[in-house]
Amino acid sequence: MASSLPALLTTLTKLSVPVYFVLAGALFYRNLWRQYLFFWIVLMAEGSVLGFGLFAPKLYQNIYQIAQPVLIILYVMMVIEVFGKV
Repeated sequence: MASSLPALLTTLTKLSVPVYFVLAGALFYRNLWRQYLFFWIVLMAEGSVLGFGLFAPKLYQNIYQIAQPVLIILYVMMVIEVFGKV
C-alpha cells in the first residue's frame, strides 16, 4: 500500500496542473482576473511550480525551496483579497 502512495500523488499532480491553468484561463476569459489578481497569480504560480516538478523531478526540491516562501506570501495576499470581497 505504501508503494502505491507516490504513484497516487504523481497522478493527482498530473491531473491538478491543467486544472490550475483552466481555472486561471476561465478567470481571464470572464475578465475577472483583475478583480481577483492575487488568486489568479497564485493559480499561475502554483501550476507552474507543480508542472515544473513533473518535468524536472530532480530539481523540484530546489525550485520548491525557492518558490514556497513566495507562494506563502501570495496565499496570504489571496486570502486577504477574497475575504475583502466577502
